[in-house]
Amino acid sequence: MTPSVVLIPGWAHPAESLRPLIAALEPAFAVHCVSAHELQEKKAPWLERQPPNTLLAGWSMGGIMALEAAAARPENIAGLIMLSSTARFCSDAGYPCGVEPHNLRTMRAGLERAPARILGRFFDQVCAPLKPAPEAREAFVSDALGLGLPALANGLDYLAAADLRPRLASIKIPVLLVHGEADAVIPCGASAYLAKNLPSATLVTKAGVGHNAPFAALSFVSEAIHAFAKRVLG
Repeated sequence: MTPSVVLIPGWAHPAESLRPLIAALEPAFAVHCVSAHELQEKKAPWLERQPPNTLLAGWSMGGIMALEAAAARPENIAGLIMLSSTARFCSDAGYPCGVEPHNLRTMRAGLERAPARILGRFFDQVCAPLKPAPEAREAFVSDALGLGLPALANGLDYLAAADLRPRLASIKIPVLLVHGEADAVIPCGASAYLAKNLPSATLVTKAGVGHNAPFAALSFVSEAIHAFAKRVLG
């Protein structure tokens, strides 16, 4: 049976945005991609419908949701893959590997007043340290707005509230952590924290790569996933 990979992209990204990674994983895997915003809205028991040799992979916000699913139903997942992700998006006194809560609140308020501007700035951060092409920036903003402002706002609310740190020790399944060392959205230290606190985690990093590792370092990411799958699934 062909192993399955379920992919969850990040905030403001539709499922189709991960098409390059999907193409890199096929035909070795049966790849299913569902956006984080669709999961929030439908709350479908999507994981229960997957075969037992399923790998669950999430990028950014999708990685947090994948981690949450692994904590809730580990028996349904053979392995977890977190790309440029974290256990907690916001920083606090004991956790410096996140965004200042005030900055996220400012982004949430700005989304209502000037959504295109907020989304454009976010895309610049995602692509940093590189500067995105104007047409790519425009396409991202258009696709993100297509998800609807309520879905985008709900996603930011989720990022503000989600905190999986207390549940890390209970996640015994194998975990692959992939992070760009130049990530301007979620610091690479967030994956280092995960590697330290998850019982069975492997961390691989890439110098000079930002938050958009599944795009800017596609070969590196896909090769890491293939190697992880071979180890976990045999």
